[in-house]
Amino acid sequence: MLVESLTIIIVLSVLNEIITEIIKTAFPIFKGYAMIIAIVCGVVLCIQAQVGLMSVLGVTMRSPVIDYLLTGVIISRGSNVIHDLISQLEPRKSS
Repeated sequence: MLVESLTIIIVLSVLNEIITEIIKTAFPIFKGYAMIIAIVCGVVLCIQAQVGLMSVLGVTMRSPVIDYLLTGVIISRGSNVIHDLISQLEPRKSS
């Protein structure tokens, strides 16, 4: 369950990057607003998919929408940030 949920978050992050690049390319006037576009797209994706990082980690939020908003902002930073975050959450292997 945890791995599947984290995989979905990674896929949404990559999808968010792709959508943001398409919007910037199709509408050059929005190029200066790339971060805002990425945040809006990320939040919309998380709300529509009902995916929240806090619930994946077992943290219960009073309102799931807050979880979706936070996750949307996190995935808006891109798949590299998500990958780094997940690698920090993985248990360390003992040598």
